[in-house]
Amino acid sequence: MAKQKPKSSTPHKPGKVEFTQLGLNPFQEVLNLNDDTTPDDYVMHQEGDTLKKDPKQDAHDKLRELDKNAINRNNDLTQDKQDTGKETESDKGSKKDKPRQEDYGKIVITSKGDYKLRKKLDAADKLLEKGEVAKAMEKFDAILRNKSRSPRAMWGKALATDKLAEQQKSNKLLEEAISLMDEALRLSKTPEALQLIIAEKLADRQAFRGAFVPEEENLRETGDWKQFTLYQRGRKNEENCKKVPKTCSLLDRIPDAKGCTRGQIKFSVMHPGVHVWPHTGPTNCRIRAHLGLKVPEGPKIRVGNDIRTWKEGKFIIFDDSFEHEVWHEGTELRLVLIVDFWHPELPAHEKRTLSPI
Repeated sequence: MAKQKPKSSTPHKPGKVEFTQLGLNPFQEVLNLNDDTTPDDYVMHQEGDTLKKDPKQDAHDKLRELDKNAINRNNDLTQDKQDTGKETESDKGSKKDKPRQEDYGKIVITSKGDYKLRKKLDAADKLLEKGEVAKAMEKFDAILRNKSRSPRAMWGKALATDKLAEQQKSNKLLEEAISLMDEALRLSKTPEALQLIIAEKLADRQAFRGAFVPEEENLRETGDWKQFTLYQRGRKNEENCKKVPKTCSLLDRIPDAKGCTRGQIKFSVMHPGVHVWPHTGPTNCRIRAHLGLKVPEGPKIRVGNDIRTWKEGKFIIFDDSFEHEVWHEGTELRLVLIVDFWHPELPAHEKRTLSPI
């Protein structure tokens, strides 16, 4: 984000661009902004600035790490027995001790209640992985009859329904799968890692369903680039917000975002092969934030002379009145949440009187 006093006229010329990256809870940082906040409070100025490592890993990385640790512990015990020809003390104790939860390979996506059902859930998962969808569905349904709020069982049933929808080319089953995913996402006991996995899949299926519409600004040279608008010109899209109530509930707490009459808030899904022409926003009285939700290899953004890519769970914040360009050379869709909010140096009376665009 460039340090320049905002103005409501034409965009300024491209120059040195400084990007902003917020912390683990980027919305909380935005919520704390007010008219007294200076850009220095939240701008990362130099390439060499050290950032604290995010202790929250991607859900898939956590699963792989836990699986790897469990395998390594088992290999160490096996090697000890081979070296000594005897059972180790640790090996003897393990026969008496109960299995440790942290050794369970899927612990990061498993709630406390689901941990007790892990054998049944794992059996159903394996059937689904083998393509035995009907049998997997029966097992997930059996679990849900007794534990109707099991996050993993609800998620498993959603995946099974989604596979059936693909097999039968059924829009009705697709709608059922989306509904089940949405329900699994809203369950109070759904672990955060599982929420991320569900949200990624849900976004993909909603885009397929047609909830997303083509980008409106005619900036795309090639590829499939769509949006799902929540707020525009300071007005809330009530119908769309009903589909993502948690997101809109959080956005409602950020006056400089929901009330930005010169901006938008929208989900933006970009499929491989997209190229967006170099372009500029209409004004620098706003700041544009991109929150990475699903970020594979391949998509990039250039602002001025700097090129960046997104990171899941992180914001890129920039002044979009600088020339910028986007392209996607990967193989999977990219999903971000775009949030425009008033520039923190803009006087309050201008926020109230500037005409919408």
